Amino acid sequence: MHKQYEAPIFSGYLALVCSAGLLAIWTLPGTIALRHLFLVLGLTSSLFILKWSYPRLRQKSAWPVWLLSLFYLWLLIHLAFFSQDFSTQLYELRSVWARSLMGGLIGLSVGLLLNHFVLHSPHEPQTNFLRYSTLILFMGLCAPTWFIFSSYLVFMLHSGQAMQFDIYKFLYDLYHTKPAYVILITLSLPLCFIQLLRGLNQQESKWWIVISLATIFLIPFGGFFIGSKNAMILFTLTTIFLLISMFHAFITTRKISSLGSIGALVVFIFISIFAIYGIHKHLERTGSWFALSDNIRIGLDIDHQNFWKNREIFPRPTNSSGQLIDISTYERTAWFTAGLRLLKENPLGYGLSHHSFGALALAKWPDFYKPYGNLKGATHSGWLDLALGVGIPGVAIIYLCLIASWFRSFKYTGLWFSYTAWTIPLILFTYLIAELGEGHFLEILLFMTALFCSLTLPPKIKTKNSDG
Repeated sequence: MHKQYEAPIFSGYLALVCSAGLLAIWTLPGTIALRHLFLVLGLTSSLFILKWSYPRLRQKSAWPVWLLSLFYLWLLIHLAFFSQDFSTQLYELRSVWARSLMGGLIGLSVGLLLNHFVLHSPHEPQTNFLRYSTLILFMGLCAPTWFIFSSYLVFMLHSGQAMQFDIYKFLYDLYHTKPAYVILITLSLPLCFIQLLRGLNQQESKWWIVISLATIFLIPFGGFFIGSKNAMILFTLTTIFLLISMFHAFITTRKISSLGSIGALVVFIFISIFAIYGIHKHLERTGSWFALSDNIRIGLDIDHQNFWKNREIFPRPTNSSGQLIDISTYERTAWFTAGLRLLKENPLGYGLSHHSFGALALAKWPDFYKPYGNLKGATHSGWLDLALGVGIPGVAIIYLCLIASWFRSFKYTGLWFSYTAWTIPLILFTYLIAELGEGHFLEILLFMTALFCSLTLPPKIKTKNSDG
């Protein structure tokens, strides 16, 4: 093969390190300077990779990548013709969306390299790049989990307050928001589970079994069983998916054999007990689950219940048992219902990435609460907030890219194709139920979408210039 067709390995490693660094700190407050450093270095290295990959991107099969690029074109069109808050939207275009574009280009380049080494050398031994890329990206995706645990240990040893220590408050002080925990579990847990299965199937070193199990154990340590319903749902769904996969492999194909049948059974039982215990503790501390359907039913009735507009003015509703409704479930349901009405009336969006709901609600309902400063309010659903901001066309572009990548991921075998197949449904679900419409969550979304689009590209068509 001619030198000009060889993959730019050095640029690839730099892009990988920057990607891992971004994934590790993206949701951590006070890291904007370090994020910018990773973005600039990663973008610089990505330009070399994109130049090398340009022939791949010119093929018709690369249409999801070009479709994703239309999202940024749509942002410019929206600003020019449909904006209802031009100055704020222009500021977001130069900040949130500029960083999202940079992160997307980095994700695109990393996906192209992984795709190249997996699909274009299928009969050769696994390259060092693939081995190291797995380790680097695993560290980036799981770093927040280990950071949380090490921070807790330092505080515990320093204060000696292990028994009285409120881990949830500690985590909230670190990240300032619940959704950070939700996105952490969405991105890291599938990779841990897949690496665990690959270790049991002798597709990876046995050390991955230990590393994955340790990380899986630490993820709920981070407060998921304490108060976040969304994270608990995601943990439960992913765990059920894992257990079904393990059980199916153990019963039908006997692929789980690296530790023998007994070892595989031990892992299966361990995770089952751990998950059941976590669910029990969560239900024990979160009683609102038992009145969930009642709270949702009342939240859907936004015409007769006005508590969602302003807590300080309107009375808090009661459920069919005469008990006060759970505020969190009720408000999220009511805001989502109101947001759908506003989206129907404003299908092209208001223009802001996160607070379009509040701006539109203030105009439609004069008695809607008046948030502080530029915080106009959100629905707490990432997809709905994004649709209210950039319109249905913007969200449709991202959806189509993710769905196309998901279907393509089943055509190939390998770690990152499995990760794509597991993670995309979780992302679609997570951004629907959680407040993930803020800047850095949008940056993560565009990064992962670009990564999946390029990672799942079909093998390149050979031409006369392809071979040396």
